[in-house]
Amino acid sequence: MDVPNTTPDIRIEPITVTYEVPSPIKERVVPVPESDWSHLESRIGSIEDIGIIFNIAFGGFVAIMITAFATAFTLPPGTQIYWPFITVGIAALVCTILCCIFVRRLNKCNNAHKKDILEDLNRLKSRYIRDEIEPQ
Repeated sequence: MDVPNTTPDIRIEPITVTYEVPSPIKERVVPVPESDWSHLESRIGSIEDIGIIFNIAFGGFVAIMITAFATAFTLPPGTQIYWPFITVGIAALVCTILCCIFVRRLNKCNNAHKKDILEDLNRLKSRYIRDEIEPQ
């Protein structure tokens, strides 16, 4: 018994894709002496972001403060454990405020450090880029 072929005729056509390759962008070439390069490298390498430690501590103290005050205010005022929770909440509030102050001061220092490095880069750029240097 012959079984009829029920598969449809499938035609596979080649897929062609055209790519456009842009030509390279012409840029200025700036010769920078190795001493200036190593100076900038050391300045950039000296950037430390320790503000994350204070941000994490800030979040922790906020959580402790909220938990302590929420627990203290859900207890009846006559219980003996009421005042320790209030004390912990106040201490966490003070630590939270101190963390905010430290983070703000660190951000100001980091921004000043970044501005100094940008000034160095602009000084190098103004020293080495002249109008007669043409893009290659």
